[in-house]
Amino acid sequence: MGYVLAKRLLKWSETNYRDFPWRHPRVSPWELLVSELLLRQTGAQKVAKVYPTLINLAPNPMALTSVPDELLLQVLTPLGLQYQRARALRELAHAILEIGSVPEERDKLMRLPHVGPYTAGAVMVFAHQKRAALPDVNVGRLGGRYFYGTVPRTKSSLFRVAEKVLSSCPRGQEPRFYYAILDFAATICTVKPQCPVCPLQKGCRYRRALRSSNRQVKRQVADVG
Repeated sequence: MGYVLAKRLLKWSETNYRDFPWRHPRVSPWELLVSELLLRQTGAQKVAKVYPTLINLAPNPMALTSVPDELLLQVLTPLGLQYQRARALRELAHAILEIGSVPEERDKLMRLPHVGPYTAGAVMVFAHQKRAALPDVNVGRLGGRYFYGTVPRTKSSLFRVAEKVLSSCPRGQEPRFYYAILDFAATICTVKPQCPVCPLQKGCRYRRALRSSNRQVKRQVADVG
């Protein structure tokens, strides 16, 4: 089942890949961290309009410390929460400068301010080219529905689903695989899933349960009639 999921997702991604500047193959760990901070509570299309300007101003943590507050706030204003974002970026930059570089291990990454399990995993996968689970709500929603028929409701169940999703990923394909999942969750396996047009529905337990429920309802209606 896992092999089929990966194969169909990667095939779907060939024509549905969303190209964003932080998805460049040579993105640095710092650039990836910046993108993750900006993407919180904000759509990717909106962030894509601001991100290049910010990276040009601050291509590394040291450069960010030299950006005047007024200019940094001006760049971040279109995203909203500019004061919180500016403070978070400065705290992150100072923390990285203190240790010398962006770590590669999850536990060390999570010691950085404003870095949680998903962001740590994203840096490992997309910037350091490592194999890691991504306990993200989008990964959880797609993986939970496909493998278990339901969306994970707790942190522990989200981690369990994330590990299951990782086990289905071909080695060496982690960045492509996860970007495919994120794109798929944003367009097909949304909060209100587009099941009729989903290329994964044949092996999806959520879709199977939905069909079974619909058949049961039809039988009940027929019995009443």
